Amino acid sequence: MKVAQRTSEVITNLLLAALLFALTSEGKGQPSLLSRAGLKNLVTETLQQAMRHHLQHKEIYGSEDFWSFGQLAVGLAEAGCFSEAVQVLKAMPKPTKEFAKQRYWDIYRQVAMVAAKSGRHDLAVRLTKQIPNYMTRYHKRIEPTGDMQKASAVRVIAQSLEKLPPAQRQKRFEEALFTALQIGDNFWRGDSLCELAIAAHKFSPQEVKRLAGQVLAIAEKCVKDSERMKLIAKIAAVVSRWDKQKATELFNRALTIALRQPQKHYERDFAVWFVVEKMIEAEFWDEAIKTAQLLPEVEPKVSDIPALAPMVILPPTKWRALATIAKALAERGQVDRALQIVETIKPPLVRIETLVSVAQLLAKSSPQKAEELLWKAMTETSQNVSTAHSFFVAIVEVASKVVPQKVSEFAFRTVKPLRRLSGYSAAITLSGIATKLSGVDRNASKALFSEALKVARRISDHEQRMLALETLADQMSQINFFNDAVALLPEIEQASQARGNVSPGRWCLTARRIVEAMAKAGQINQAVLLLQKMNQCRSEDRFEALLAVGEALAPRDRKRAEEFIRKAWQMVKAEWQEEERRAQELRKIGSRIYPSLQFHRFLKITLSVARIVSAQTSGR
Repeated sequence: MKVAQRTSEVITNLLLAALLFALTSEGKGQPSLLSRAGLKNLVTETLQQAMRHHLQHKEIYGSEDFWSFGQLAVGLAEAGCFSEAVQVLKAMPKPTKEFAKQRYWDIYRQVAMVAAKSGRHDLAVRLTKQIPNYMTRYHKRIEPTGDMQKASAVRVIAQSLEKLPPAQRQKRFEEALFTALQIGDNFWRGDSLCELAIAAHKFSPQEVKRLAGQVLAIAEKCVKDSERMKLIAKIAAVVSRWDKQKATELFNRALTIALRQPQKHYERDFAVWFVVEKMIEAEFWDEAIKTAQLLPEVEPKVSDIPALAPMVILPPTKWRALATIAKALAERGQVDRALQIVETIKPPLVRIETLVSVAQLLAKSSPQKAEELLWKAMTETSQNVSTAHSFFVAIVEVASKVVPQKVSEFAFRTVKPLRRLSGYSAAITLSGIATKLSGVDRNASKALFSEALKVARRISDHEQRMLALETLADQMSQINFFNDAVALLPEIEQASQARGNVSPGRWCLTARRIVEAMAKAGQINQAVLLLQKMNQCRSEDRFEALLAVGEALAPRDRKRAEEFIRKAWQMVKAEWQEEERRAQELRKIGSRIYPSLQFHRFLKITLSVARIVSAQTSGR
C-alpha cells in the first residue's frame, strides 16, 4: 500500500511540474496549442493523467481499469490522429489480471475498426494481429475472447475493402485473410472467412467459392449447434449468388438446427430470426415469409421493471420479421408485394413504423404513393396517439422530403390528437415536429413551437415543466431560433427553483447547449455574448461552452480559437491544482484518494485539439 502511495505521489509531482512548466513557458517559444507539436504535448500530459487514473483505481479497488486509455486512444483515432492513438496503445501498462486483458485488448480492437473505416487497412491489420488468442473464464464458462475481438475487427476490415482502389484491394484482402486464418476458435475463424467471402464477391468470384467451401468445412467442426447454424445460414446467403439450389439446401439445414434450440431464454426465436435475416440477404422472399410464420405473434413480457426495459433485447416476433421483409422488398422495388405484407401486420405500432419506413424508401421513385402511405400512417397514429405519438415526428420528417409543399398540413394535423396526451408528452412531441418542419417552412415551425410552449407552460408538475422547457430551448437552438431559446432561460430557472431544495443555476445547462449550437452555426458573437453571462455558472458548463466556441472558431480564426481553448485549458489546470492540494491534505490524515475527475476535461481538450489539427492537416 505504501509503495503504491509513493508511486502515486511521484506521478502527481511529475504532473504538477509539467503543468507548472506549461504555465510559465506559455508564450516563450512554446509551440501553438493548435499545432501538431502542441497536440503532442497535450497527448503526453493527458497520457500522464490516464496513468494516474489507472494507478489510483488499482490502488483503491484492487483491479485494473483501462477506461481512460481507451477513451483517449479511440478518440484520437476517430479524430484521424492515428500516430497519437498508437502512442497511447504503446504507453498502456500491460494487464496482469484475467478480466483486465479483455478491456486492454478491446482498445486495440476499437482502434483497428476505426482505422479500417478510415481507409487505414495497414494499421487495422497490424493492430488486429497483435491481439492474442486468449481465453476468459466467466464462472463455469470459458470464452475465446481474443478470437472474438479479432473476428470483430476482421469483419469491419472486410466490409471496408470495397472503398479501396483495385490495386490495393487484393493486397489488403490477403493480409486480412492471413489474419483471419490465425484465429484459433472454429466459429470465429469461420465467421471471419464468411465476411471476407462477401467482400471478395465483387472482385474475385473464384476466391469466394473457395472460402465458402472452407466455411462449410469449419461449420462441421463446431461443437455448438447454434454456431454451426449461424455459419451455414451466413454462407448460404453467399452461395445463393451462384447456386440457388445449394443455398436452399443450406437454409433448410440451418432452419432445422435453429428449430432444435431451447426456448429457456428464447434461443429458438433468435435462431429462427437469424435464418430469416440471411434469407432476406439472399432475396429468398417466399422462404423468408414462410420462416417468419414460425416466430411467436405476441411479444413476451421480458421485464416488469421500467428502468431495465430499454436495456433488454426483446425476442423477435412474427410481425417484426414481416415488417423487415416488407422494407427489404420495397428497397428492391417490389412495392406491391411489400404493401401486401404491411396489410397483414396486426400490431399498430409495428404497422405504423413500417408504413413510414416504406414511404421514405419511395420518396424519389414514387412520391405520390409515399404521400398516400404517410396519410395512412397519420390516421393510424392519431387513432393510437397514447402509445404511437412519437411517430408523428417521423411522419413529418419524411413528409418534408416527399411532399415539402404539404408538410405544414401534416404538421398541424397532429395538434388536435396531441391534446389528448399529458402536457409533457404533447409539448415535446410538438417541439420535435416543429424541429423537423424548420427546414421547409420556418414560419410554420415557429408557430408550432409557440403551440408547444403554451402546452409546456400549463404543466403543473414543476419537474416536468422544467424538462419540457429545456427540451424546447435545446431544439430551438438546434434550428437556429437562438433568441427564442435564450428567452426561455429565466422560465427554466423559475421552474427549477419551484421544485424546492435545489441549487440555483439549472439554466446554465441549457445556456451551454445554446452556446454550443450558436458556435456550430457560426454565430460566434452571439455565442460569446451568452458565454459572458455565464460567469456565475458551474465551471463544467463554462468549460464546455469555451471549448465549443474555440473549436468552432478554428477554421476561420485560429489565433482567436486558441485563446478560447487556452482559457478552458487554464481552467482545468487551476482546478486540477486545487484538487491536488486537497488530495495532499487527505493523504496526511490517511484518507483514500479517488481517481481525478479532471481527466474527463483533459481528455475533451486533447480530442478537441486533435480534431482541429487533423482538419488543418487534411485541408492542406
